Amino acid sequence: MGRQFNILELEVLELAVEDWHGLWELPTDQLEAVQAVVREFMADGLVEVATSEWPPRAFSVLDDNNALAMLANAANWRWPDENGTNPLVWVGATKAGRDQHENRCRMNEGQ
Repeated sequence: MGRQFNILELEVLELAVEDWHGLWELPTDQLEAVQAVVREFMADGLVEVATSEWPPRAFSVLDDNNALAMLANAANWRWPDENGTNPLVWVGATKAGRDQHENRCRMNEGQ
């Protein structure tokens, strides 16, 4: 049986499974809650955090300490600026995250 997700967790996981998403593309109107979800998902091995230049052709996955530092910086959650002064920080699902999402979808089909 898969884990139960609340609405915000499900939204973050679905975006991460779909493709790499910039932090600014997550529901930043609930910034503290979303930061907590991403940190929890990292700890559970469901997502990873990466950086890239624009345009994003290659993603550099961060270790946990660097990822947590990037998540803690509110500037990284804003739309990228024209000058490229703030890094592009992305969240993407791991295999475990994709599996968890797939299990949830299967459970919903059975309802």
